[in-house]
Amino acid sequence: MKIGLFLQARIGSYRLPQKILRKIHGKPLVYHIVQRLKKIKPLINGFVIVTCEKSYPYLLELFKDDLDIHLFVGSEENVLERFYCANKVFQFDHVIRATADNPFTSIGHLVWLLKKHLGGMYDYSNIQGLPIGCGVEIFRGSVLDYTYHHSSEKYQFEHVTPYIYQNPDQFNIQSLQVGSVYNRPDLRLTIDEINDFNLVSRIFQDLYNGQVNDIPLRKIIELCDEKKLYMMNQMVVQKTLV
Repeated sequence: MKIGLFLQARIGSYRLPQKILRKIHGKPLVYHIVQRLKKIKPLINGFVIVTCEKSYPYLLELFKDDLDIHLFVGSEENVLERFYCANKVFQFDHVIRATADNPFTSIGHLVWLLKKHLGGMYDYSNIQGLPIGCGVEIFRGSVLDYTYHHSSEKYQFEHVTPYIYQNPDQFNIQSLQVGSVYNRPDLRLTIDEINDFNLVSRIFQDLYNGQVNDIPLRKIIELCDEKKLYMMNQMVVQKTLV
């Protein structure tokens, strides 16, 4: 059984152009994201940055010497097609989908979700309740194929998985709910606009050790509450599917 991680990344962004290349502590945002996600390397068979032609030169320059990272180039706007074609090459049985908007993906919850996903033989799994930008999705490679051939709406091709969770009668779906301190869907830790980026930069300033992005999610939540950092981006409106 082959498990792969697909990191969705491109430099094009209408609300914050080239956001994944913006520097935090002297390194591009996408570098910090990759370093955090690499913590699950022992559990996977491949780490692929799934990008587009315009973004490829920048990402190649950043990761050309990193033997753990593969790059795949596909459609810029049709992200579902990009994922579908990528898995035609890599042939993963299960795919973890992460995005380059999210520098604080919760690795502990990712590992928990993966174990539950594989143990329950699910087609698709996600986590509910985490701060926005801290979760991932996991799906079977065969479900990705099915989704690509059955999706029909524009937004279903732009966002990869809507067809799956909008058709629960067709798939074995799992949604895990977090509790306790981690149940904070009100907290925004993704990056769409400059206020989001400023919040993330502040968190790095206060908690980053200067070596690797392994800042625990619990500490991030505590910092945001203690210093009311959530006010920095509370006016940002989360994008919708349509």
